[in-house]
Amino acid sequence: MKFPSLRSSFCALIATTCAFTSISSQAETRCPGNVAGLRPRIVARALIVIPVKVNNAGPFDFIVDTGSQITVIDPTLASELRLKLLGSAGLVSVSGIAQASVGILDLIEADKHAVKKAYVVVQDLGAIREADAHIRGVLRLNFLSHFGLLTD
Repeated sequence: MKFPSLRSSFCALIATTCAFTSISSQAETRCPGNVAGLRPRIVARALIVIPVKVNNAGPFDFIVDTGSQITVIDPTLASELRLKLLGSAGLVSVSGIAQASVGILDLIEADKHAVKKAYVVVQDLGAIREADAHIRGVLRLNFLSHFGLLTD
């Protein structure tokens, strides 16, 4: 089975009004179904970054991650938003087990797509922020699952 590289053309559709299109010169100029486009920024040739508003503030740069469950924000952003924390939770990843603070965001918005009352984990994004200091969070399935998503 042949897997396309992250550098190849891709098109991700969220619902029917938001699209991420490749910056490759070989890509189509539009996505299937004439879906309006939102151009992501590619960081370190692998990270898909889009502008996201949180609690009516921003936009902030967030990575799109379809492989994890709960959206993450950097502790400095949580502080700026005056996020009220509900407690902590254990996180399991390939690198081990960790504890992190958990809160609820009133609103997360990516383009015209919004989710109210979404759980968020507050966690240091150290290695990710080394790739790009502007990244403030990671948009994950508790946001993305509210919309149809197609990745090509």
